[in-house]
Amino acid sequence: MVGGIFVPQLKSNKNAQILFIDPEPDADLIKILSFPEEVVASAVRRQSLAKSLAMSGLSITATGLNNERTNEKDLNLIRNIEKGELTLNQFKESEAGWKKSIQIQAVNDEFEKSRIYTTELTIEIPRELTKALQESFNQAGNLEVEFLNNWLQSRILANRSYKEQIVQNETIEKPSEKDYEERSNQEKKPTIFKNPDDFKLIKTNEEEKKSSSLVTPAGISFSITINEV
Repeated sequence: MVGGIFVPQLKSNKNAQILFIDPEPDADLIKILSFPEEVVASAVRRQSLAKSLAMSGLSITATGLNNERTNEKDLNLIRNIEKGELTLNQFKESEAGWKKSIQIQAVNDEFEKSRIYTTELTIEIPRELTKALQESFNQAGNLEVEFLNNWLQSRILANRSYKEQIVQNETIEKPSEKDYEERSNQEKKPTIFKNPDDFKLIKTNEEEKKSSSLVTPAGISFSITINEV
């Protein structure tokens, strides 16, 4: 399903239009539909991992995953990735794996004009992923597809099990009718700040905008933080 919106220019005599169509599938899509669902899902997971590695700057390993093989020159950089491509791209060893930070300074008009802000991107790659990548390529430079598929599948299942366990352990206490009545009858009093420092306890919308993070299914973490210089 594909959707589109057409907005005519002011002098146009055409009508505005919202159009949804279901285009004819191409030959590649028809071919994909002939494969078992798990085969397609595994391929999507591998490509997702390859794109995440490329975003992290590890283009050699990403290309190897995409092509399902690598050349002799790049093989050592992958099979010895911690001293190879990670070190080549200035990643430093951390407690959980490998970490890299990139900083950019600029005047950011989104917050307050004429103030300089530092934007920092932090990329963290877990040690269990680097170990898996090292074992995913054999000495001939070919990707051990089944090994990588099993590793990605086991990680997804482990994450899912962990989240389900958290949900099961959470207890939600339903308030009694008496508690509800007491809260309803309470007088709402305004918050009074006697000390200017008290304002620092309030998290403003501006502060919420200053940081964001994303963790991929394979465990690669991307975090962006904006701080005033």
